[in-house]
Amino acid sequence: MTNKNLTKNNAGFSILELLIAMFIFVLTIITAVSIFASVSSTRQKSREIQRNMEDARTALDLMAKNMRMSIGLSEVGINHQEIYMFNTSQGDCISYKFDSDNKLKISQIPSVNPSNCSTIAYTYNPIISSDVSGSFLITTTSATATPKIVGKATIVLTIDGTTTIQTTVSFRDYGGIIQ
Repeated sequence: MTNKNLTKNNAGFSILELLIAMFIFVLTIITAVSIFASVSSTRQKSREIQRNMEDARTALDLMAKNMRMSIGLSEVGINHQEIYMFNTSQGDCISYKFDSDNKLKISQIPSVNPSNCSTIAYTYNPIISSDVSGSFLITTTSATATPKIVGKATIVLTIDGTTTIQTTVSFRDYGGIIQ
């Protein structure tokens, strides 16, 4: 009788125990894979947002630099979606435009006459690849106002419809304010 008890105690796992162990193992693996996929997706989205923000910031800095060195700025359109200027350091007419397909575009044409920048037929090229909308707001320089006003431009960029950045640039065409 003791020999029967010894062989019965040395038996392996039952099929039910094996199925339960496999179920727990598969459940753990599925949970781990779904967590990894979620983290990977979030990381990819974060990198895309960061890249779009860096591109927009670079474009904003380029526009601000060009505006600081320009005269004759004027905005066009109902929502101030386009701006023209004459860059005095380069001798070029420059135009920035927020297009209907949510792209920020630039056009730069050599010119000797600052007053014709708004009449030139521009050919625009995208500055950045992400979706960008925005507007320009111009305050012109006025030496006759009290107090005298130095012109400025405010640039507002909305990246991918979620994040907004803006800057304001003072012009260097003091136009008789400082004598």
